[in-house]
Amino acid sequence: MANSSLINPLLKRQFVPLLLALLLLLVVALLIDWQVGSYPLSWQQISNMLLAKQPKAPLASYVFFHLRLPSALNAIWVGASLALAGVMMQVLLHNPLADPYILGVSSGSSLFALLAMLLGVSWLLLPVAAGVGALLAVGLLLILAQSQWQAERLLLLGVMINAAFSSMIAFILIVAPSHQLRGMLYWMMGSLHSTPVQWWQWVLLLVVAGALFATGRRLNVLAHGAGYAASLGMVSHRWRWSLLVAVSLLTAVVVSHVGGIGFVGLLVPHAARWLVGHDHRRVIPVSMLLGAVLLLLADSASRSWFAPLQLPVGLLTSALGVPVFLSLLLKRNSLYVNG
Repeated sequence: MANSSLINPLLKRQFVPLLLALLLLLVVALLIDWQVGSYPLSWQQISNMLLAKQPKAPLASYVFFHLRLPSALNAIWVGASLALAGVMMQVLLHNPLADPYILGVSSGSSLFALLAMLLGVSWLLLPVAAGVGALLAVGLLLILAQSQWQAERLLLLGVMINAAFSSMIAFILIVAPSHQLRGMLYWMMGSLHSTPVQWWQWVLLLVVAGALFATGRRLNVLAHGAGYAASLGMVSHRWRWSLLVAVSLLTAVVVSHVGGIGFVGLLVPHAARWLVGHDHRRVIPVSMLLGAVLLLLADSASRSWFAPLQLPVGLLTSALGVPVFLSLLLKRNSLYVNG
């Protein structure tokens, strides 16, 4: 079991107040994200626009409704989705260093998106191409795994698929015309300034989250290892594969929508487990809220730190995630249940 001294006992007991505090933090992060940028918006302007009052400056209305609001909604949806996928990947693969992109989903999506850019496909069809690549990566994993549930085998297959796609991506970047290269690199680093998140994407997130929350007891058992779960007869082989496919598809939708935003699914689940322990009926909602807050703050920073230059938000999450990843890698006694 994980070292209990690493789990905050006070916050573990006060779960409902913690959720309320995180919801308040989410609102604060949302208001900050709406306000900051190369064109700052005042609280009065934001309140007037939210109350459907006519703003004095038409430019403020355009910035808010066409840039800031879609970006903020994307941040909430993407952050919650990647955090949820990260929790599940770490449980299913029984590896505290797993994140949603470890199975090659991100590289497969990036490969097909770059191919679409290279062929001059419309930007409107770019998410479709990226989604096809992500689903191809998931399909390859299922075929190569041959229905054998072994965490080590899945990890190795994921690394192999990711390496194969990454080599193809490098080739495309080498041969791509210089005028397309900047757009390709920007998409690969992840940007929240894409098309607004659609209603069906919210439904997908809520359905996956609800299904996982309802099976929280099984997830708690599976977190101790596949062998322990099998000995209790509570976790079936088919159930594990169903979870893996669902989480992979959720990740594929995220990557196809905003590109590669890494390390959210690695960082957030560890923070959630530190706050509320290892009960996944608590870890899941806390992780989703923390993921949304993290990406809202990253979006604000990417827009304001080097204004008017807009940084890809994935660049900031990677800068934060790499040292944490190395810390977890060197620290064997991580915040996870070791079987």
